[in-house]
Amino acid sequence: MVLYVNFVKKILRNIFFHERIRDDLMEVENAVIKMVSLHNAKEFTPQQEADVQCLLFHLILQQGIRVPCIHAGFPIRYYEKWIHPDIVIGDPNNIGECDIIEIKFMQKDWDSQPGRITRRMETSKKDLKRLSEIEGKHKFFIFFNEARPLSYTRKKRLLESAGKKVTLIFLEKKDGILISEIYP
Repeated sequence: MVLYVNFVKKILRNIFFHERIRDDLMEVENAVIKMVSLHNAKEFTPQQEADVQCLLFHLILQQGIRVPCIHAGFPIRYYEKWIHPDIVIGDPNNIGECDIIEIKFMQKDWDSQPGRITRRMETSKKDLKRLSEIEGKHKFFIFFNEARPLSYTRKKRLLESAGKKVTLIFLEKKDGILISEIYP
């Protein structure tokens, strides 16, 4: 069952010594909804994952996040190595209070080569596991899919990898229209 979530929780938080009320979850969700609208209006046609990351970064900034509070590819310590999530929102000196966003993108012809979807699923499951284990206030995994929609079984595997600590957002084309499904 698809859950469309309306997060209404206001959170008071200090970012770079400025207190302000933010609805952290809504910022990301609103940016995703705007991205879907732009895509369906044919005003946004991503060619690669970086296009999705750049637009999402821009849309989050439009919601009033100050530039010093949003980072692309910010390094985070994960066991003995460093990882670089696509977007980090918050004070980098306090990663436990940050929102962390990881993006995966499959363009239209992604499924034309045998095994590509299987490989993408495997890397996505690894990224989801890692994302669920790192510190962070809210963690989002955005799976933007212009190829053939994922089967129920594949979605279920991704949801199981995400656990309860990651909000999984599927953006998939169905009947020529990009649809969003959000699983908290």
